[in-house]
Amino acid sequence: MKKNLVFKLTLYLFIFMTGFIGLNTEAMAIDEIKWNKYDEGLSQARKQNKKILLYFHADWCKYCKLLEKTTFKNQKVVTYLNDNYINISANSDIEKKLAKKFGVRGVPAFFFLGSDSNKIDGISGYVEPEIFLKMIKFIHTDSYQKMSFSDYAKTI
Repeated sequence: MKKNLVFKLTLYLFIFMTGFIGLNTEAMAIDEIKWNKYDEGLSQARKQNKKILLYFHADWCKYCKLLEKTTFKNQKVVTYLNDNYINISANSDIEKKLAKKFGVRGVPAFFFLGSDSNKIDGISGYVEPEIFLKMIKFIHTDSYQKMSFSDYAKTI
């Protein structure tokens, strides 16, 4: 009878811990950036009156992969982008006309657009999460209209 009680307690403890760990894992799950196709993203930006982050990448690009593993997995970056931008992802090797329209010469490349799809600014290359977060805040808050990015970065 004692073995049966120990077995039941162990089983209950196992079930409890499995459920607890499962819940804890869900709570700790990192959101991902909500990416859109170009036309869909433009439409959403107009409807929601949000700025657009247009990200050009390529399958062969090692800095794109690094960006996607680091900067685009940073929870602060993910949350800020999803809350304040319509995010568009485009493979420059597949969407060649779009890449040409924006003058993409290398990847990764980013363009910030207004909700009306007019270009605000663009950058290319890998950007660390902390710097990228400052950049997306700089554009979103319209601080680019009042000061340089280096001056803005000193204020936050």
